[in-house]
Amino acid sequence: GTFTIRPATDADTPGILALWQAAFGQPLDPRLWDWKYRGPLGAHITLAVAPNGAVAAAFPTVPVPARIDGTPAQIELAMDSASHPAFRETLSGRTGLFVRTARAHMDAARQRGTRCLYGFPGPRHLRLGELLLGYVPCAAQPVFLTGRPSAPPAPGITLTPVPLNADLSWV
Repeated sequence: GTFTIRPATDADTPGILALWQAAFGQPLDPRLWDWKYRGPLGAHITLAVAPNGAVAAAFPTVPVPARIDGTPAQIELAMDSASHPAFRETLSGRTGLFVRTARAHMDAARQRGTRCLYGFPGPRHLRLGELLLGYVPCAAQPVFLTGRPSAPPAPGITLTPVPLNADLSWV
C-alpha cells in the first residue's frame, strides 16, 4: 500500500503510543509523552502512516534555542524515533520507510530554519544514521548541563554544571 508521510497532530498520539509499544516492547505513559512533546518548547513530529491508519514510523524532535558562533540559532533534539516492526521490511535500505520519514523531517527542519538536528543514538543507530542519513558529529566538545542532576552520573561520566544563563556558543 501507499504510506503517507506527514506532520503529526494531537489526534495521532494514540497511534504514536501504539508504535512505541510495538517498537520498544513496552508501553509509554501518555503523561511522559505529553511532558516531552507538549512542553513549552513544543515539538516537531513527522510520521509515516499506513493505509489502515497505523503509525508505521515516527521522527520526533524538540526545538531548542541555541547560539552558534555567538548568534542565536534554532536547533532540534531528535529522540524517540521509531519504526513499527511490521513495516520495517517495507521499502528497506536507503529508501526505507523510516529513512524517508527522517529525510522528510530533515527537509522540513531546513525549511523552518533549523541549523542542526542532534541526538544521542546508541552505537548501532549511530552507524545506521551515518550510512543512511548522513549523520556527522556536531562537535568534539564536552556536554554541559544546566542546573543540578537529580541522580549521580554513571561511573566514568563527569558532569560539569553551568549557569542557566550561560552562552553555549560552542554548540
